[in-house]
Amino acid sequence: MCRFKKIFVGSIVSVLMFTLAVPPASAQSAATVELQAQIAILMAQIAALNGGNSTPIGNPAPAQYVSGDKIITTATVRVRTGGSLIAQQLGRQAAGSVGIVTSGPITAGGHTWYRINFDTGVDGWVASSWLARSATSGSQATVKIISPNGGEKIDPARPLSPNYVATGISSISVALYKNDMWKAWIVKDLNIQSEVDFIPNKILQGLGEGDNKGDIFKMYITGQKSDGSGYVEDKSDAAFTFVATGTVPPIAKPTPRFNGLGGMTTDTITVSAVFGKPAGGPTAVTGTVRVGTINWGNGVTAPVSTLVTGNQMTVPLKHTYTRTGTYTITLTDLSGKSMSEKVDVVVTPAASTATSSGQVRGASTTVSSEIYTILQTISSMLKSLQSN
Repeated sequence: MCRFKKIFVGSIVSVLMFTLAVPPASAQSAATVELQAQIAILMAQIAALNGGNSTPIGNPAPAQYVSGDKIITTATVRVRTGGSLIAQQLGRQAAGSVGIVTSGPITAGGHTWYRINFDTGVDGWVASSWLARSATSGSQATVKIISPNGGEKIDPARPLSPNYVATGISSISVALYKNDMWKAWIVKDLNIQSEVDFIPNKILQGLGEGDNKGDIFKMYITGQKSDGSGYVEDKSDAAFTFVATGTVPPIAKPTPRFNGLGGMTTDTITVSAVFGKPAGGPTAVTGTVRVGTINWGNGVTAPVSTLVTGNQMTVPLKHTYTRTGTYTITLTDLSGKSMSEKVDVVVTPAASTATSSGQVRGASTTVSSEIYTILQTISSMLKSLQSN
């Protein structure tokens, strides 16, 4: 909507400057008042086209915060439709209100402005003089080991895939700990969409024998945040043990499960989901089949199908949200078993462009026609003022 917005903001500013330049006179007072009323209507129409947010009026400013940053108000603040003191006031947010930056910064009227999506109440543009970075600012990155997480008996000669849930990270590194001390790296800087799969005996010889026997091992995982701001980590809650080959059955990890979540603080979320091979009865299951569904938490549920390549398959999935918020994503297999994870999504309003006919893509033709009529009215009133 950038070209459309600049045209109308330029018109508003020009009209305001012209109005202020006209000497006050009783013959012009009524016309000036009517002109100001028409300007107010025009700004309201622009706000309606932009989902309640009028055009930011001002110049780009050096970034103090970026989209996705969590902020807190330091005083009661006015929330406006645009980044300007002349923008319409939508309401107020009390001191201590928390929100997420979705647009900005721009400078106007001696202030730097950001658009804030507050956790509660009205959303809009706020002057940065009364904003501070929240203690929980930054991407909400987490990683949690599901298994092995304590008490398991693991055959070191069989393939082992640590089960974990991660959000807001781009890569992971996994290590084996012995007696709460690092012993060996399993993988380093692995893409979050890849599944960790290794044979313990190839990482460390003699597992389950001598001083490598007993509940003394833990799994350690660390992940790099998607925004590059640092790392998060987790370790098995309790120790597990390796036992001699063939004395324990292989561990079957539960399905469905999340192998990874990506794209936090953006509008598009990527999911690496693991589903088990569906039961085929007397007939073997082969080829591409439906293995379950994914509910994205915003009223959208989609079937999940994949090529059967083994007892468990990893399926990459993607979804784009249209509203900022916290959503619960749920995987469900054909037997009804499910697993859920919450994600925080920040949607930045997409810019539209004006067509050659002057209409705005994605906007209502009726609203555009109304704005055109208002501009014609303002033009006529300007001519009338100039002739007086």
